[in-house]
Amino acid sequence: MRFVLFGMCPYPVFQVLPKMKVVQEGGATYLCAEAAVLDQARAWELVEGTDTADRGRPSSHLALVSPSEFLQIANRVQAALEDYLEVLRAAAADLERCYSATTVCTKQGFPWAWVQHFVVGGWLMDLGLAHIAWVGSCPQTRVGWRVVGFEKPPFPTTECGVRIQWGTAAVLGEFWAENKLKVPRLPTNIEPRELDALHAIVLAGEARAEDYLPKVVSKLRYLGLINLLRGGRLRPAVPIFAKPEWAYLEDCILGWSKQLYEVCWNAQAHVKEDVHRLIFFRCLLTAAYAAAENAGVLLGDTRYVSKNWGLWVWLEPTSSRLLGQGVGAL
Repeated sequence: MRFVLFGMCPYPVFQVLPKMKVVQEGGATYLCAEAAVLDQARAWELVEGTDTADRGRPSSHLALVSPSEFLQIANRVQAALEDYLEVLRAAAADLERCYSATTVCTKQGFPWAWVQHFVVGGWLMDLGLAHIAWVGSCPQTRVGWRVVGFEKPPFPTTECGVRIQWGTAAVLGEFWAENKLKVPRLPTNIEPRELDALHAIVLAGEARAEDYLPKVVSKLRYLGLINLLRGGRLRPAVPIFAKPEWAYLEDCILGWSKQLYEVCWNAQAHVKEDVHRLIFFRCLLTAAYAAAENAGVLLGDTRYVSKNWGLWVWLEPTSSRLLGQGVGAL
């Protein structure tokens, strides 16, 4: 079973879920695991207690979808996919045009090929569509986060998504895809003070390494966020989006997100269950990303992917309409 995490899910949930097994018995669904693992699952409110030490019932945070229910959702995804890809192709061309006018392209020197996967796959297909779907029809859940479990789709998919980490004045964004040489379950682990140091280097354009703690410089270099130049100078190694340019691109992204949402509206308009709607949009993202790569909408050599692939920084993004909509998967 595949698990997808929505909302601000506690990180230990990522560690507990793969250790549990879903079983059906007497018309009821249970999660089984060793006693110690099940105790962790109860502590994080994934399961509710039963009379036995090795099993528990799914809590309100955990929704498990049956194979027959999921097949109906998968059919809706396939029905929307062709038209979705047609709009996506036009959107990618327009976003490339918009991006080419930004200083990230003209002055920082990052070509479209460097940013296309996180701009199209992350900002548009994940954050953008999630935002529009949330405004238009997303479930109003009473819990702060939710895990949904369902079967593997009967069509090609590529698990992908966006993770966000906040600093005081900057945000680190990370787009990951399972067919790239990155580990989807392990986000780039950067502390707020380290992100603040990166922010200071960004504002300076170049900075002296001696002005920062050696362990901070070492970690930022290890993560591929900065380069060490001759003379001990530091320079950002990922695209940096300042507020005016980010707002300009965000408007373009949300415009195309509305068009993508309209394409898939008929396919999901009659889906009544909140959880089913969440799965529909998640499966559509993974199927569309795989189709976009196969159709040449998204290009790139997957034989070699740099360690800072899919990373970017937003400066002062507090008013952004897209933040907070990313999804994790196991």
